[in-house]
Amino acid sequence: MLIHRSPPAAGRGYARSRAAACVAAAVLGWVALTGCGGDGGSSGPGAASSGPASAASGNVEVLVQNFAFKPQNVTVPVGATVTWKFEDQTQHNVTAGDGSFKSGDLTGGKTFAMTFKKAGKVPYMCTIHPFMTGTVTVQ
Repeated sequence: MLIHRSPPAAGRGYARSRAAACVAAAVLGWVALTGCGGDGGSSGPGAASSGPASAASGNVEVLVQNFAFKPQNVTVPVGATVTWKFEDQTQHNVTAGDGSFKSGDLTGGKTFAMTFKKAGKVPYMCTIHPFMTGTVTVQ
């Protein structure tokens, strides 16, 4: 559990505690939710992540939740697996724009996983709700 404290007068202690919180968040996979960028902005739980998530070690989980893919864009190395977890009670699917994969219609905690074996960008969408889109970038 992370506790937010007001910055001390000198500022150095706050910078160290914020850095430690960001390291802990990164280990737990919460970087997109904790506002650990250097801009001092006010992102937090529920805030949208503008950049792609990446997993240098490989596997990534994308939540299908509230009619959106979270994170919307991910970057993974060749050989990594992306797993989509369908949290909504409404059916959704994950369908590659190039036809390389389709999950079928899923809901309620079910998952679909795809291992990416070659570099490139793969845009995808939910064909039931075409406004739901995302991209997997494989490097």
